[in-house]
Amino acid sequence: MKVIKNHPNFIESILEYLNSIQKESILLVDKNVDAIYSDFWKEYPKIIIPSGESSKSFEFIQEVIAKLLEMNAHRDNILIGIGGGVTTDITGFVASIYKRGLDFAFLPTTLLAMCDAALGGKNGINIGTIKNCVGTINQPKSVAIYPDFLDSLSDLEFQNGLGEVIKHAILSGPNDVGFLLKNAEKIKNKDSEIIGKLIEKSIQLKMGIVEKDTNESNERRLLNFGHTLGHAIETSSYLSHGESVAIGIWHDTILALKNKYCTQEVVDIIKNLFETFDFDLTINIDFEILEEKILHDKKRYNEEIYYIFPFQIGDCRIIKIEYSKLIEQLKDIIHG
Repeated sequence: MKVIKNHPNFIESILEYLNSIQKESILLVDKNVDAIYSDFWKEYPKIIIPSGESSKSFEFIQEVIAKLLEMNAHRDNILIGIGGGVTTDITGFVASIYKRGLDFAFLPTTLLAMCDAALGGKNGINIGTIKNCVGTINQPKSVAIYPDFLDSLSDLEFQNGLGEVIKHAILSGPNDVGFLLKNAEKIKNKDSEIIGKLIEKSIQLKMGIVEKDTNESNERRLLNFGHTLGHAIETSSYLSHGESVAIGIWHDTILALKNKYCTQEVVDIIKNLFETFDFDLTINIDFEILEEKILHDKKRYNEEIYYIFPFQIGDCRIIKIEYSKLIEQLKDIIHG
C-alpha cells in the first residue's frame, strides 16, 4: 500500500508510479477522470470506463474483454484501474477472469475508493439491481493513493466516501470517532493534512480486518455494517453508496437499541456523527421494494442472516438472526 501526500509534483509522481510497474500496463480509466487527467497517462494504452453502477454488468465486462483481445492483451500485461469504486471493481473482476488471471493494480481517485473500495480484494459486478451479486476475492499487486485527486472531486462524491469513513470510525473506536468530530470542518473543507490522516486511519482499520479474514468467513463480515439495508436503498433510489450505507447504519443502530444490544448513548453518538457531516437519514422508499432486495443479500443463509450491530463504539458484533424477524423489525422501525 502506497500513500503519497502533498507531493510537490503530482504529475511526476503519478508517472513514477506507472513507470515503476515492471510489466506492460493497460489502463482502465473512469471517463470523468480521464477527461481531467488524460495527459498524465497519454503514453499508455487505455480502455475508458463509463461512470456509474450500470457499467458493472456482464454486458460491459464482455465489451472490456473484447477490447483487450483487440489489443492482444496477454498474461504478462497488468491492468491498472484508475477511478472510483466502479472502476476498481471492473478492473479487478476482468483481471481475475481474463485468460484465467492477470495481475492488476489500482490508482483510486475518489475518497470512497481510497478508504474502502480499492482495499481488500473484493471485485464485484451487479446482476440487474442486485449489487455485487457476482465477483471474486483477488488482491491487487499494489494500490497507490494520491489524495491530490480529491481536489477535483465533487462535494456529492466526497460525501459518498464519508459514509464509509464514518463506518470505519464506529468500528474502530472512540479515538477515531473523536478525530472525525474534532476535525469536522477541516474534513468538509478537504484540508490536505487531515484528509491524509483520515485515509490512513481507514486503511489501517480495513486492512487490519482483511488480513485476519480475507475470505469473509468471520471477522470481515463486520465491514458489512449498514450494507444489507444500505445496498437495498442504493439500488432502489438515486442515493450514492455512502449515503445509503449511512442510512443503513443508522437504522441498524435503532435495531440494536430495540434488541437491547446498545444504549441510548451509543445511538446519540452515531446520530451526532451523521448530523455533523450533513447526512439525511430518512427513507422514502416503499418497504416492499427494499424487502425484495434484502431477500438476495449475500449474508443470508436459508432462513437466517448474519447482521452487524453496534454494542459500543468500537465494539460491533456479528449476530446471526432469523431473516423473518429482521424483516419484521426493519419494517416496524422504517414505517412503524
